[in-house]
Amino acid sequence: SSSQHATHVAGMLAGSGATSAQFGGTDRQWRGVAPRATLFSYDFMLPIDEFSNAIEQHGSDVLQNSWGFLTLCNDYAIYEGHAQMYDEIVAGKYLHRPSVVFAAGNSQSFCDSHYGTVLQGAQVAKNVITVGAIHSDDNSMTDFSSWGPTKDGRLKPELVAAGDERGGDGGIKSTYSEVDYGVLTGTSLAAPVVSGEL
Repeated sequence: SSSQHATHVAGMLAGSGATSAQFGGTDRQWRGVAPRATLFSYDFMLPIDEFSNAIEQHGSDVLQNSWGFLTLCNDYAIYEGHAQMYDEIVAGKYLHRPSVVFAAGNSQSFCDSHYGTVLQGAQVAKNVITVGAIHSDDNSMTDFSSWGPTKDGRLKPELVAAGDERGGDGGIKSTYSEVDYGVLTGTSLAAPVVSGEL
């Protein structure tokens, strides 16, 4: 199955923008960062198994992830078992060392403190590139993008990219479906910008 979220993220990463003009933009205005990239799409239910498939079967160099699990505020930013598994993947567990990129999460305003709100799990891994969101039109930090530090004192996210816009459309425009474009906001949209540059 497909979802607007997943399609939007894929469009940010590798969309051709071929129908931008047809839907009110200029020619190829809403193309992705790496429009010639080849995408292999997986769900997030068994991510480690799917990562091994992407690496071993397809030789994937970048593993782009715009998903995460919400939890209690006290459990954010903790390095735990899943984080170690992602660190092992980047270190060459499958005889190849891909870059692994994760969206930091949109939890800054959920907890009493804005700090230490990076999602628990892969986003906290030491070898993973965690990406926060800024406004595309003035480079200011969004009020939702999750911040570090992690519970063990490391800085997260390592990078930020466009995940919202103060003016204009009020967000990031990309593919919604095969026949439409739409606007979403979040670190989910910032992460594929970084992945596309790798």
